[in-house]
Parts: sequence; C-alpha cells; structure tokens
Amino acid sequence: MWKLKPRQKPLPFNEEQLRVKAYELWQQRGAESSAEENWEYAIKSLERERSLAGAIGIGAGKFWRWTGLSEKKGVELVQVLAGISIPVFLTLIPQYYNAQQQQLADDKAKQETWVTEILHHSQ
Repeated sequence: MWKLKPRQKPLPFNEEQLRVKAYELWQQRGAESSAEENWEYAIKSLERERSLAGAIGIGAGKFWRWTGLSEKKGVELVQVLAGISIPVFLTLIPQYYNAQQQQLADDKAKQETWVTEILHHSQ
C-alpha cells in the first residue's frame, strides 16, 4: 500500500478519498500505469478538483459530475476545453483591442498637448 509522501502543506483530503480516487484512475487507465503513478495522479487530480470547486464555491464531486469532465479523457477533454475557451477568447480579444486603442488615443492626446506646450514656450 502506498503512503502519502511528506509535504509542506497538508492535503485538503484524507487518505481514504485518495485511495478511492487512485482506484478510479487505475480502472480508467488500466494496467499500463503503475500504482505509484495512479497514487501521484490521484493527489494531483484531487488537488485540482478542490481548487476549481473552491474557486466557484461548490463541492468538487458536484462540480465534476455537473460538468461531466471526470468521464472525459484525451482528445475528448481537449475538445471540451477548446469549446469553452473559444467563446472566452472571442469575448476577451475585442475588449483587449478596444483598451489598446483607447491607450493609443490617450497617448496621442498627451503628445499633442506636450507639443503645443513646447511650441508655446519656445515663442
């Protein structure tokens, strides 16, 4: 049986939850992965679930069941993430562009003010 390795911060879950997650991973990944790989991956997976769920304020189990991400693997997961990220980028890019255009307009106005002041003082 694998034991938890010493860590700086305590884990946000207990050893039983970790065993269950490692077993689920072993079932999904099959014999191609070692027990130690599944154990370490289970730790990372539970930490990720806890941090994502904590960020949105719901329990990790509910979040993963609600999104269906726990059943996704490989290409399927990439497709889901791409489907989420594309609308986000399409929303953020125009906002970034508009902010840059506003900054350029503000800089141009400052330069014109400085040029006017310099010309006024040189006369």
